[in-house]
Amino acid sequence: MEDNFLSQIILEKVSIYDIVRHYRPSFVEGSSLIQCLNPQHSDSTPSMKLYKNSNSAYCFGCGFSGNPISLVSKIEEVSLVEAMKLIKEWFGIKEDLVSLSLKEKSNIKRREQEFT
Repeated sequence: MEDNFLSQIILEKVSIYDIVRHYRPSFVEGSSLIQCLNPQHSDSTPSMKLYKNSNSAYCFGCGFSGNPISLVSKIEEVSLVEAMKLIKEWFGIKEDLVSLSLKEKSNIKRREQEFT
């Protein structure tokens, strides 16, 4: 399985809000920009901003900037590939869905080549 394609599937299906909610179940989704406690370290005041439109986060406390995959990688102290495996498991992203999507991608690429 292509790691790049898996990351695309994950980023389409899992939001930065979902990841924060995984670590902080009391987190409540709000507008397109939210400030919250960073699940990676202890905060006394919210230091992390979540950007719904870009599916990303930035922490003013530690300087972290990234997407759902890189946030899990940072919190769990694992590689990006391992972080994708964790997310896939946590959010029930099925292997057959990813395989089907890879097959669809291959078919689209083949059709595009037929017309060029």
